[in-house]
Amino acid sequence: MPEPSGFTAKDDFLATLGEVRSLLALAAGNEKDPAVYSTLVKAALLFLASKLEAFLEDIMAEFVDKVNTLQPRAALIPESVKMAALDCALDEKTLSGIRRHDATAGSVLCRVAALWEADSLVEDLRVRVKFNYGKHGEAEIIALFAQIGIENIFDACPILSTGEATMAENPDQQTIDVRADINSVTNIRNNILHTDATPNLTHHQVAEFAEHFVQFADKLVETLNTRLPPVIPPLDAAPPVAPLHA
Repeated sequence: MPEPSGFTAKDDFLATLGEVRSLLALAAGNEKDPAVYSTLVKAALLFLASKLEAFLEDIMAEFVDKVNTLQPRAALIPESVKMAALDCALDEKTLSGIRRHDATAGSVLCRVAALWEADSLVEDLRVRVKFNYGKHGEAEIIALFAQIGIENIFDACPILSTGEATMAENPDQQTIDVRADINSVTNIRNNILHTDATPNLTHHQVAEFAEHFVQFADKLVETLNTRLPPVIPPLDAAPPVAPLHA
């Protein structure tokens, strides 16, 4: 059994991939029956796509919860994250409340405004942690994690193709293009759901996608752990540089 990662979202993701692997095992045992085989492979891919998206949303929410638990000073929160929080706060409900002079809307604005008070403690940071309805793929994932100060999550989480060596140790080592894998899975998923397509897809290919997504999840957890704000310094101490800016 793998060691807990520190993020429940990742541990749950790894556990639920057992369902994908069960479908792939059934597919492997039915290669001589094309109809059954393709149905099982398609089902496995659909499961994989949905579980990856659920994992990314869950780990975003969990990261924000961890930041709130640490209660960092507002000075440690990057400007881009503050703006994402403002964007999240100014939803249609809040804007409607402002037009109606609803005091609840005012409290929402006060909560967000506190992010620009350097010494205030951040314990209720809120950003959007869900994908836009009907939107999938690379661009949506980049936009999701940009809200917590990571400009391009794929650039921040490079995955090496083989071995344990780093790129510095072996400059010729290739990286896995996980964003291409995600776009491929997304396109295949959309074709299955919207055109009832039967893609030319094997259980080996889906298994490879799953393995790459596990490696991406590992790297994502590693990256997020480095971006959590540090322990709050004493009032008279100069605030350290925020890891979220890294």
